[in-house]
Order: sequence, then C-alpha cells, then structure tokens
Amino acid sequence: MVSVKTFWTCMLTVPIVQACWDSVAWQACDLYTNGVRIRIPSPEDVSPNTLTLQEFFRPLRLNRQELLRLFSQQQLPTFQIHKRARELSWGSRAACLLLFFLSIGVLGTLDAPTFVGVEYKSGNGTTSAFSLPTSTNSFATTTLSSCEGKSVCAFAIPKNMKSPISVYFSIGPFYENSLDFVKTSEYANNSFASDIAYRTFFNDTFELKGMNMSEDDIAWATDVSFIDAWYNADISSLFASWEIAKQHLAVWLRPAAFPECFKLYGRIHQALLENDTLTVIIQDRYPAPNYHKRVWITDWQGDGAGLSWGIWLMVGAALALISILLAALTPSLDADANTQSSLSAAFPYRLPLLPS
Repeated sequence: MVSVKTFWTCMLTVPIVQACWDSVAWQACDLYTNGVRIRIPSPEDVSPNTLTLQEFFRPLRLNRQELLRLFSQQQLPTFQIHKRARELSWGSRAACLLLFFLSIGVLGTLDAPTFVGVEYKSGNGTTSAFSLPTSTNSFATTTLSSCEGKSVCAFAIPKNMKSPISVYFSIGPFYENSLDFVKTSEYANNSFASDIAYRTFFNDTFELKGMNMSEDDIAWATDVSFIDAWYNADISSLFASWEIAKQHLAVWLRPAAFPECFKLYGRIHQALLENDTLTVIIQDRYPAPNYHKRVWITDWQGDGAGLSWGIWLMVGAALALISILLAALTPSLDADANTQSSLSAAFPYRLPLLPS
C-alpha cells in the first residue's frame, strides 16, 4: 500500500538520488582504485617515450595521505577510469526494458482498483480534459451513476474493496489552478491567498450512512500550516471540530492541476463487499451553474496497487522510448581508431578530470 505522500516523495527523491549517484560514482571508483587499492602495473602499460619505470612506480612509494592529496588534485594520470558512456547508456536502456517487461508480469497479478461514483449535479460546461478511466480494460474499473437533484444517493459496490477506501469529491471543469491560492512559502505572509481560499471554499458536505468516515488526516501538514484563523463561522460549523475544518480547507487550498478538481474528503477504514449498497447523504450548498459535481469512493490505496504500477509502467515506457530515440538521433561520441591513435600520440597522459 503506497500513500500519496510516499508516492510523490519517491517521485521527487529518486531522480535526485540518481543524479547524485551519476555525479560521484565514477569518482568514487577512481578514488578506490588510486587512493585505496593500489594495483601493481605491468611493464606493458608504460610508454617508453613518455614515462620511465621509475616515474611510473613512484605512486607506489607514496604514503596513503599523499596519494589521496594527489588524487584530489587529479595528478595521478596512470590509473584513471575510462568512461565508456555510450556502452553504459545502452546498458541502462536494456535494464529499463527488462524492468518494463517485468512490470507487465507483476501488473497482471494485481487487481485493478475500483472507482465508484455518483453525479448529483450535472454541468453545462465544456468537457474536462481529465477524466477517470471508464473501461475495465484500463488500469481501473470505473462506475459512474446519476443522482441528479437528490440529497440521498446510493453506491452499488461492483466488487470487493479492501481497506482503506478513500472518499473524494470532484467538480469540473473548474480550473482551480487559476485561482493560485499558494502565493508564497512563507506561511505567515499567505493571508491574501488564504482569503481567496476562504471565499471559494467548497462547502458541500457528505455523510456515509452506517459508516465511520475519518476526516482528520486528509491534508498535507505543510498545507495545514497555511491556515491561521477561520473568518466565516458558518463554514466552521459544517464540520465536527475546528481541526477537521482546517484539514478540509487545507485540501481546498492546494490547487488542482487539471480542470477537473478532484479532492480527498475522507477515508473508510473497513472493507466493502461485492453487491453491498453504500448510501451517501449530500448537502448541496456550493453554487455551480455550469459545473458537474460528483462523489467518488475508491480502493486504489487498498486493493488497487495496479493503478500505481500502471502509472509507473507508462512513465518507464515513455522514458525508455525517449532515451532510445535520442541515442539513435545523436551522433556517436566515440572517436574512430585513427583519432584515438593520434590523440594517444599527442597526449600520452590522460587528461585530468578536474583542473589541477
């Protein structure tokens, strides 16, 4: 089970770790080769025109501190690693393709997540550019029914759904990102953005009959830090406590990237069985003349690991395809044999990786 916070933390940290590894891996290998593990060179490695055996074996007589000092200044020209970047890049692409096919095998063993929703307000606006999948052949099974103008709607559970089950509301095409709530990372100076969030706050409320829905941990802690006071007492009275009200406002404060505004409302920490009926009581308060409004439940964090695997699969496939195209369109950086021999004659010492 992967939470939203864990997913985005991995998405942000993995590229950083990869970049750091690429930056230091070769130097770490070179450090181990030159400064820690000393290899006894063979006479064939010595060019008689450029370096004598006495000069060649000089590093072996240096103490460890001196070796490390010379290595840090890139003044040990004899054992520097030759970077075969092109071979490594193709090797990484082969590994990517291997993981790609392995992911297909893993994906086939996972149950697709289920999205069940009701539309209690239909809209007259343009169709949103973002929508949930509507086919069981996709990475999720989606069912959307109409409950136009009703305050009590029922979900028919199409398949077993494991805990935790997330409850979402959606409104669209709303283009919430254009409101630009988050003006600054300085929480104390965010009153202007908070005022916009207060004035546009989505005040429809939902209650699941016979179910215990938790609403106390639905927002990011950093977003909750934006909120200092609630200026509208009527809005505050919509929820059981001030702390829960802050959670909902913090969720609304984080703008949706897509025209379809899709927000977490709560979680159900119990499983639902196939053919069960879940009743939702809706208080429709938010004015939305041209928007549709919907309530969703999904088990993507419980039984729906296939959704995250599907996203990773598509991203990995796209990156692999782009890297192969770039490699095919980019000229080879490896010099031909004549160029290599001429460079060897002109520069008998390998050039240092860093300026001395």
